[in-house]
Amino acid sequence: MRNCLLKSFGVLVTCCMMVGLATPASAQWGERNGWGWSSRASIGRLIRQAENDSNRFVAVFGRALDRSRFDDSFREERLNDRASELEQQLNVVQQQFESGGTNSSTRSEVATALNMSRRINQVMHNRQFDYAAERQWSMLRADLNRLARVFNLPQLN
Repeated sequence: MRNCLLKSFGVLVTCCMMVGLATPASAQWGERNGWGWSSRASIGRLIRQAENDSNRFVAVFGRALDRSRFDDSFREERLNDRASELEQQLNVVQQQFESGGTNSSTRSEVATALNMSRRINQVMHNRQFDYAAERQWSMLRADLNRLARVFNLPQLN
């Protein structure tokens, strides 16, 4: 009887140690809340970074279009409008998130931003622009793809 109790106690101690050691290791990956495996603070930083990068992209892209074959065309105007609309949508994402919006409402706004960015991505992929515009788009696209992963949405190619 005593031997059986000692074995049971040993098994219980071993299980408690395994759970105790596994908990700190899983905390390093972030905590599972309504936002997935990332913390709310890190998602907020990512949204702010995307919004800042979109501001810089709009300025650089406008100058690049002025020096391209699209200059003074309806297409230039439309591309400038799309870049500005994307920047405004990322402002909406940031406001939605910072006002304490739910995961689903913020996800919906991110999905809208990703859809707006697809045409710009296609133009950036098919046309050659100056280094600054290409670099800034690359940074913004990386931000958008990270947001897509966080919110489990399709990424840009």
